[in-house]
Amino acid sequence: MKVFRLLFCWLACFASVTFSANAADFAEGGDAELKCVATISGQIAPGDTEKLKTFLAGLWERRDTPINGVVLGDDTGNRSHGRLCLDSPGGSLSEAIRMADYLLKGYGSSYWVHGLGTAVPAGARCESACAVFFMAGGENTESDIGRIADRVLHVNGKLGFHSISLTLREGTYSRDDVGKAFGLALKSMGAVAARMEALRLRLSLLQTMLATPPDDMYFVEKIGDAAHWNIQVAGLPKIARPTSSNIAEACSKLSRQYTPEDGATPANYSAEQNEDNPDAILPHSRWSTVDVTPDSFQSFKINETDGIIEFVTDGGTELGDIGCSGRFDIGRMEMSAQVEASNGWYVAVPNFFMYPGDMTFSEIMSLAEGAETVSLDQIVAKKLGAPQKGSCLVFKGDTNIDDEPCEMTSLTSLNAGLESYTLESYQWPSGSITVIERQGGKVLVNGALAETLWQKTKPKPVAEDWETSCLKNTSSGNVFCFRKTS
Repeated sequence: MKVFRLLFCWLACFASVTFSANAADFAEGGDAELKCVATISGQIAPGDTEKLKTFLAGLWERRDTPINGVVLGDDTGNRSHGRLCLDSPGGSLSEAIRMADYLLKGYGSSYWVHGLGTAVPAGARCESACAVFFMAGGENTESDIGRIADRVLHVNGKLGFHSISLTLREGTYSRDDVGKAFGLALKSMGAVAARMEALRLRLSLLQTMLATPPDDMYFVEKIGDAAHWNIQVAGLPKIARPTSSNIAEACSKLSRQYTPEDGATPANYSAEQNEDNPDAILPHSRWSTVDVTPDSFQSFKINETDGIIEFVTDGGTELGDIGCSGRFDIGRMEMSAQVEASNGWYVAVPNFFMYPGDMTFSEIMSLAEGAETVSLDQIVAKKLGAPQKGSCLVFKGDTNIDDEPCEMTSLTSLNAGLESYTLESYQWPSGSITVIERQGGKVLVNGALAETLWQKTKPKPVAEDWETSCLKNTSSGNVFCFRKTS
């Protein structure tokens, strides 16, 4: 017999060995905009699954009475299934799993619960075990695409995942006691893992949950996380008239959502740097996480009369091709598209897919300042590059007319149309500054149009020097070069 203090970090907020006497509360109605037919609040505790069944059975008895515009008994084909609003700090994971199973596997007279979505309204929080139940929102389509996720997070709500501790107070425990406690933790982890497909729970989310310490919380607050984990976001301002870059970004997210994961997580793919330029605007997730760029479009047509943008990217026949095609309704600000990975299914693409992947909800809300739409020229991100020391050189032809130590600083901004603008400042010892502006394929040196020179076109003294970049001022004919200090 030994004294142990056990701390098992395990999946998604399992309640401690001693359960709270508190239990969840169930109330009819909730957030009308999110079409909530009921609200579940408070701590999730053993017995709440039976309470949920009884409560929903009562709603079904009054199924012809609208609740926030939802008629549960309307089977005309235009039926809106409704959602369960959630506001809970968590509780018992095992009970949350049983509640999720009821939404996933209801049968007989309770078949209709298959169509209930979940939502976290503004001002509410859904954390730990509640977040696992949240993932059960959806609809069984009875088709080859299986269950469609229907889970909505309001931009001003909180959805949090983490691992949590199973703690036994200090005391005397036998080896069997320790084994049973550890087995309980493994069993609960296995229960969630066994339901990953039914819950449409991505591997990267499972990894994120396990990697988040029990005294911390991973909140879904980035565009990329919500898009990748199939969570709708309500309350975000919309991009009303997207550029081809916006459409490409949305196509990339749509493809990733339908593509089996390769072990990449939002944390590591959003931190991946551009190897060619470590000081590029931002990591890859600000752009496409896969191979869709504006150059990928075979056609991008704007029909002003009908207010429709129609687009077709690569054909999807080569490895890595997305094969994205569809349309964007400018008036409705709605996009529908299909990608190679969706097997020809055209689906509604959320407007927020057009934002950069690692942009946060709060950044977008601050940008919009209360507006329902965002202007394409509004700045959505800025990055100040680390200062670089080196040498500034000026050539006239192949003659070097100036060569002095200097320091370069850069500031890059990205707008809502996903167009970048970089301002580079080169400080000379005399105090003078050479300014280079880069936007799209256009480069200016001190306000004059410039041409980028490559190895064969650079001045001969630096032609073989890969560390030296050169621009030719098309107005003066002079060439400005910068050589980084090794």
